[in-house]
Amino acid sequence: MSLPRAARLALVERENPELPLTRQVDLLSLARSSLYYHPAPPSPEEVALKHRTWRALHRPSVLWVAADHRRVTARGGERQP
Repeated sequence: MSLPRAARLALVERENPELPLTRQVDLLSLARSSLYYHPAPPSPEEVALKHRTWRALHRPSVLWVAADHRRVTARGGERQP
C-alpha cells in the first residue's frame, strides 16, 4: 500500500547531506517541484469577481422568462416541465 502524498512529503529530509533531495523525491515518487510550490489563497477581489461572473452567467435571461411565461399561460396557468 502506498502512502498518501502528504505523508510522503513529510518524509523528505531537506537537511540530509547524505541523500540529495532529487534522490529522495525519486524514491518517494514525488515531483521535485512539489517541494517548492505552495498555492496562495485567492484574494477577496478575485473571489468577488468569480461570484459576480457566476451570478451573471447563471441568471435566467429575460427572453427565457418571457418564453416560460407564454408556455405557462398557454396551458391555462399550470406549470409543467
